Amino acid sequence: MDNLPVVDTLPVFELRFYSAQWAGPALQMRHIFDEVSVDIRNYLTSLHGEDAGKLLSAVVVDVDEQPELADRFTVQAVPTIQLLDGNEPILSLVGARPKIAVRNAIIESIEKRGNIAVSTNKKE
Repeated sequence: MDNLPVVDTLPVFELRFYSAQWAGPALQMRHIFDEVSVDIRNYLTSLHGEDAGKLLSAVVVDVDEQPELADRFTVQAVPTIQLLDGNEPILSLVGARPKIAVRNAIIESIEKRGNIAVSTNKKE
């Protein structure tokens, strides 16, 4: 048993964009969500190497098609961007915002979790 490999366990984050077809601001924010998702994957890759893209999933939720999900996570307006660590919401951004503000808020929330900023897999 002493020869078992050591495995790094890193959190898996989910980035959700709650939207609706009738919501103009949500439709305008969609491209920002897509761009920020890529930025956050790149950020995680810079910390943890090439497989870090697996640490973040990005999901678009239409509140009219999935009202139970919006209710469960207390989404009361669109657009809303949520960051979840596992099944726990750690950030909710309601309303339209500039890309840099969204990106910085997400990175700050990830860093506050404390368990993502350092990895033994990081290549020097």
